[in-house]
Amino acid sequence: MTTVPFGHNSAMRQNINPTHEMLPDELEKNLRGFLTHALDLNQQIKDTATLLDQFGTHVQAAPDDEVLNAALGRWKYALIRNVFQDFDIEPTPENISGPFIGSGIRAVITSIDHDLKTPESMVEVVLNRSNFETLKRSVDQLWFRLDEANEDLFQNQDVLPASVKELVEFYTRKIEEDEGNSYHHCAMFQDDMNLMGYTFDYGLDGVPFNLREGVKASGLDLDHDEPEPEPEPAPGM
Repeated sequence: MTTVPFGHNSAMRQNINPTHEMLPDELEKNLRGFLTHALDLNQQIKDTATLLDQFGTHVQAAPDDEVLNAALGRWKYALIRNVFQDFDIEPTPENISGPFIGSGIRAVITSIDHDLKTPESMVEVVLNRSNFETLKRSVDQLWFRLDEANEDLFQNQDVLPASVKELVEFYTRKIEEDEGNSYHHCAMFQDDMNLMGYTFDYGLDGVPFNLREGVKASGLDLDHDEPEPEPEPAPGM
């Protein structure tokens, strides 16, 4: 017998991405639609299983409470992922577990308090035990934390060490005075900032942005590959 859990069928993968810009009632409407859609799909699997059983093929759909649990987990992840995508950050365990942002993640997850032990009207049980005002505040808080954690230090140079500020001023003048070579200047600028523990992004327009502490950013910067070592001569030569 084959069990078909929710999420393993490509037809079930509905792309619903709640966003921090939604009002509490919109969040509820979005979650209601997501959970109801999951249960409807599971019912389709049950109906199909009944038909297949007549031909000797036995398929068992997942219980509704498991489907609802899985759908709720996916919705919460989509909610968090949507906020992270505003900052081009992949919500991996490594970058969401820190105490600064991690507490915001936990607030979003724990804001949806649910109980699936009551078999009747399980969607209503989830919704009735969810405080969407609190959820909205939690999502806004997460957005604020990410925004604060990803502050562009070009816009707040007062917090930079004096030596870093001098380097920024030097390359700013260089880029402004020689715009035709701004992309090349950005590459040198980034290399020098890496030595001081900072990095930033820049594009083909040669305009630096998103200054932050950290290692060299990938993207449209110039890759300076290390030269391959010369092969050692054979013995006796």
